[in-house]
Amino acid sequence: MKFISSGGRRKITNSDQIHVTTNSISGQIGRPFAFNMFRYNDESNPVNQRCFLAEYCNPMQCVQTIEKGYAGISATTKQGMGESFKEKFKEIMSRRKMMKLFSNFKVSFILFDDTNPRNRLMDLLEQEIFEQECDVITRN
Repeated sequence: MKFISSGGRRKITNSDQIHVTTNSISGQIGRPFAFNMFRYNDESNPVNQRCFLAEYCNPMQCVQTIEKGYAGISATTKQGMGESFKEKFKEIMSRRKMMKLFSNFKVSFILFDDTNPRNRLMDLLEQEIFEQECDVITRN
């Protein structure tokens, strides 16, 4: 297990990769991919241990590539694209068939500006981990 971040008594550790092969809900059936599984621990309250998957959003990685390598888009444009993607994702995931498939999962997007030293990823992750409601799907 590798330590990702520590905020004193709060820790997020990487529990290694989970390799998955899609068999029924992907356009590319049989395509393998990997998730990174993380575990959140708060030493002051061990009952609050949470596990979660976290990955960079592929469409936003494409926008990052466009920004850095090709088009030189502004940070404001990139932020707008992120918000637009988030709204479109919410729309897709709120469709009845998607709700039926994924209704037991919480899905959240965290927009994180790592260029501002006042922003702390640990604080954002902790807020999302313990939030009961989410932008896309709520638990049953």
